[in-house]
Amino acid sequence: MTAVDLNTQKAAWVFQNDTSKQNLAAVQNADGTLNFGAIMSQNFCDDMVIAVSKLLSIGSILSWPVVVKDVTYVGSADGNLYALD
Repeated sequence: MTAVDLNTQKAAWVFQNDTSKQNLAAVQNADGTLNFGAIMSQNFCDDMVIAVSKLLSIGSILSWPVVVKDVTYVGSADGNLYALD
């Protein structure tokens, strides 16, 4: 997750959970984009289930962030709720 400073249009801070740090390289290209070939090899139903499992294994952020009193809360596919300040 990246917070962008709207004035400078640059990253103010970046958050990457431990699950993502451990597993992201297996499904990521050198330029940082997802390698969909590594995630899903064919367009069959079983492969779709496997692909979703792989995406969840990288600790994907699947929720909208919520900001309360300068703390950003976000839920992750790794089962954690993160409080970032």
